[in-house]
Amino acid sequence: MPPYIIFHDSSLKVMATQLPRSLSDFRKIGGVGESKLEKYGELFVKEIVDYCKEHNVEPKAINSG
Repeated sequence: MPPYIIFHDSSLKVMATQLPRSLSDFRKIGGVGESKLEKYGELFVKEIVDYCKEHNVEPKAINSG
């Protein structure tokens, strides 16, 4: 299933910009409710962490959205 089916494009853009690396950071993104956090949070965070490691991307401060 494509990511845009799960989250709105605006949420995906924030994820791509802020790169949340924990469930608590992921929860701060607008459009991520408790249900989606439980169902998809670990998967999305793992993909983001793996991407950051592979591309040597430094963490950024996460703002509430």
